[in-house]
Parts: sequence; C-alpha cells; structure tokens
Amino acid sequence: MKTFEQLRQIAEAYTIEASNLPANPFQLCSRLQIAFKTKEQYLKDYNSLNLFERTPAILSKLGTPQKPENVIYYNENTHYWRFYIFHELSHYILDHEADGNIEEREANMLACLLIAPIHSVPTFLKCAHDLSQIAQIPIAHAEEYWKELCNIGYNRKRLKRIRTRTTIVICLFWVVLGVIFFAQYTTSKNTTSIPDPVLPPTVTPFIQSELTQTDGHTTYYITPTGTKYHLLDCQYVKNNSNIISITNPQEQGYLPCKVCKK
Repeated sequence: MKTFEQLRQIAEAYTIEASNLPANPFQLCSRLQIAFKTKEQYLKDYNSLNLFERTPAILSKLGTPQKPENVIYYNENTHYWRFYIFHELSHYILDHEADGNIEEREANMLACLLIAPIHSVPTFLKCAHDLSQIAQIPIAHAEEYWKELCNIGYNRKRLKRIRTRTTIVICLFWVVLGVIFFAQYTTSKNTTSIPDPVLPPTVTPFIQSELTQTDGHTTYYITPTGTKYHLLDCQYVKNNSNIISITNPQEQGYLPCKVCKK
C-alpha cells in the first residue's frame, strides 16, 4: 500500500493550480480526457441497470484497448458527489485493477488530497469536522485525512500563521492609532487661536503737525461728544485718535478743561 507521502506527491501533479475548496472534479476529468455523465444518462446508456444503489459514482472503461473511452457516471443528488468523482478518478490515476481494501483506502486518501490539496487547506480549521464541512469530504475519510495533516505538522504551521497574522494586525492597529493621534494633534495645533497683537494708539497726522499754535492762535482739541476743550497733552485727548482741532473754542460754546486749563 502506498504511503501518505507517496500519495501526496502523486496528487501534487494534479493540484498545483487548485486554490478553492472543494476542488472542481470536472477540471481533472477534462485534463485526463475522461467524460462525465449523470445518473439519468447512465440509466439510459445501460438500459436502466441501476448500480447507483451501491455507489454514488461509477467509472466505466469503454471502447477498445487501441481507443479506450472512459466515462464517470455520478449521482448529483448525493451530498458528497464531488468526493466520489475524485475517488473514481483516483482509481484511474493509480491504475487499480481491483476494488480490494488496499485499493479503496488508497483511492479514498488520494481523493482527499485532490479535493482538498494541502496548500489550499485554510489555517483556521480546528478539527476533522471543519475539514469535512468546507471540503465536502465524508466525515470518516475527513478524520483519516486530518490525522495525516496533523502528523506532518499542519497544526504547527497553522498556529505559526495565526501568530504571524496576529502580529501584523497588532502592528497595523498601533500604526493606525499613531496616525490618528498625529492628525488630531496637528489639527488642534493649527486651529489654536493666536491673540491679535496690542498696538499702541496712534495720533492722526494732522494733530501731530498742529502742536501748539496755528496762525498765532493756540490750538485746542475737542472730542465729538465732549463739552470741554483741551490742550494736546491733556490726558483726555492725547491717546484719543478721534479728536478735532479748534482755535476759538469759547466762541463755539466749549468750556475749558479743568485738568489742562487750570
């Protein structure tokens, strides 16, 4: 009987392009130039002789030695019909001439390797039941296949991949968190209000030029709402930019300032 490693090497030649589970048995049929037909077509070809009561798939070797014609008939109403097509294809690949216990065990294991290639088995599977569900393998054969996968270190590889992915996720989390924090810090720094500088009050140019006298008359200053007139250095007008110069304030009804006109 062939070992698991020998069967795995045989399967690799037919599963190098497989990526999805369960694998498509019809692609391998086409590659091996084996026709595939349904149960209804079998009943028609063989005058209603029903062998599907014992097996979900049948490999018929027709034609002549010079021009052989192989056909796989399958019952599409069977739950694991894909696996059983691969089972018949395994008999063909292994060139079995009998259906003994050894041939059946080899065909079952090779069918597992074909429908669920090792490189395509997901790392998140935890048990044979998970493998049976995702790869559509009968549970009894899935348990045998799972045992072989564990023997070659599938669980160790799975845990290593999980740790690697977890590390990557954690690193990405901290990178994203750092980017968010930096963006918020930059935004808050740019939007912080800067107080306007306090500028000293200015005196309008025409007031600076009219210091004390204009045409021999003393120049006084008033505010638009005030009733007193002041000298330029009076505390009530010297820092006020909204003042008006005047030469005869008393004639216009203004009173002298008690501070600057004592």
